[in-house]
Amino acid sequence: AIVAPTYQQGKDIYWRDPTKLLSLLPADAIAKKNDSELFLQLKNGSYLYIRGSDRPDTLRGLRFDYVVMDEYAQMKENIWEQIIQPTLLDSKGKAMFISTPYGYDKFYKLWKLGQGTDPDWKSWKFTSYENPYNPPEDLDKWRKEYDDDTFAQEYLAEFRRLKGMVYKDFDRAIHVVKPMELPINWSFYRAVDFGFINPTACLFTCI
Repeated sequence: AIVAPTYQQGKDIYWRDPTKLLSLLPADAIAKKNDSELFLQLKNGSYLYIRGSDRPDTLRGLRFDYVVMDEYAQMKENIWEQIIQPTLLDSKGKAMFISTPYGYDKFYKLWKLGQGTDPDWKSWKFTSYENPYNPPEDLDKWRKEYDDDTFAQEYLAEFRRLKGMVYKDFDRAIHVVKPMELPINWSFYRAVDFGFINPTACLFTCI
């Protein structure tokens, strides 16, 4: 199955354009095409379904071998854990999550899993510059027109918090440390430099 954020998106992206489906599998492999329920029946007995996460009931109780979650960051919370993952249990199937980043959300958590040591998860990042169909000169032009955060998210596949971000130079990779136990008898202090010239700094210390 290919699951889009909405049923209409799945239909518009994958079904209305015949070249999309033919890029996934050859025409001579298709035995039947059902336009009303958006599925292909293949000559080897397999099926390919197009679904939307906005219609979760159409996914319940099914059995899939492989599921593609397209634009996962835009989907409803828990659609993977409560709806999709159970459909893969019997088949011991796999899933692929594709998305433009959208802050530090559920997609970011999966990305971090894929960057860790868990053998069941692997993640990759590709920017628009790595797409051979995107002229670099156009991307460079747009880079000047967009603010840094928007361009980084939409074209460089970077995780940014675009709304409510007070400290724009904050970087989780640099400024977040692993949690640790601190003695309760220590003294704790916080110092703030509001940064009228340079960026604001907030320093937490304990002794």
